[in-house]
Amino acid sequence: MNVKKITLTAIFAAFAIALSTLENLVPITAFIPVPGLKLGIANLAIMCAYYIIGRKSAFFVGFLKVLVIFFTFGNVSSLFISALGTLPACLSLFIGERLNFKVISFIGVSQISAIFHATGQVVAACLLTGSTA
Repeated sequence: MNVKKITLTAIFAAFAIALSTLENLVPITAFIPVPGLKLGIANLAIMCAYYIIGRKSAFFVGFLKVLVIFFTFGNVSSLFISALGTLPACLSLFIGERLNFKVISFIGVSQISAIFHATGQVVAACLLTGSTA
């Protein structure tokens, strides 16, 4: 990686962390009573990093966000759920690149990534609780 890519990766990681912190302050569960529910706006930074810098940087931004938010707000179960949501979301971007996501809009790619993210989090919750309910 060159200096420009490293700098942009750091900027997008800081942006993702700031958005995630802001997201933790929004009481969305007051309106929709689902534990752990968030808007997912921090993933915009990961997608922008993917489009502007590349796949390695997007992957690094995602997992740096997961780690920093874990150290500031979370516990081990939230780390596990967040990591297992971020991994499939990033993988969906990589798979989409192979399938030529250039014909799908940014919003479409975002929706596919969100579906993979939510699926990964549900799998993580099932693994943690030992139940499919």
